[in-house]
Amino acid sequence: MEDGWTYGFKHFAPACGFILLMALQPWGWSVGVPLGFLTVCMLLRGWKRFGRALEKQCRLRNADETLQLLSRHRHDWMNHVQVVTGYASMGQAQRIPPYLEKQVNRLQEERLISRVEPSFLALTLVTLPQEYPEWQWEIHVDESARRLTFRDGERIQAALKEVLSRLTPFSGDGEDPAEIWLRLWKEGKEVRLTLDPELPVDHLPSTIDREELRDRIKRWKAVLQPEAESMTIRFPG
Repeated sequence: MEDGWTYGFKHFAPACGFILLMALQPWGWSVGVPLGFLTVCMLLRGWKRFGRALEKQCRLRNADETLQLLSRHRHDWMNHVQVVTGYASMGQAQRIPPYLEKQVNRLQEERLISRVEPSFLALTLVTLPQEYPEWQWEIHVDESARRLTFRDGERIQAALKEVLSRLTPFSGDGEDPAEIWLRLWKEGKEVRLTLDPELPVDHLPSTIDREELRDRIKRWKAVLQPEAESMTIRFPG
């Protein structure tokens, strides 16, 4: 898709030409007034075309993102089908009901997470398993944290991306992803986010430059609270 200043300029090029002509024309007001009127018309026309182009670009981008998400969901469910088929072929049918029950519980939790407000934070949390398949996710959002402000949603989303960008290289190989537990809750007026990755106790401190991370999340007025095997990020109200 097109991008950059040339993308916007081409829609306003005719109006820019009229503005240049107005600045250079030697005929005075008798010609300047009609040119001014035409310039305004061209600006309005350019703005309308620019708006339509942006809408088209946004629709294409949303369609691409949705198709990618559907592809990842399809891949996940194909994996589940293969697991069930594998149990059946090995004569271990007794392992199928517990496995299916686990998936049902996960979907029920996902349904609750999808009701989190603001909606963009819900989307971020629900799609973590697809965005970061290197981890095996366990996500829980307390009832107290299911209705947050737009600003809190922005802060949580940004801080979460900062942490995961540093943790993901240590998640293990794709065949045996490490587990990671995420909890979002409120303590009084303070929102808290805990991440507990399945890493050796003595490995986590060396995995992340905590001072750098602490400085990075300060811009969102977040406070890093590292613990022995996990970390909690506090978002004071």
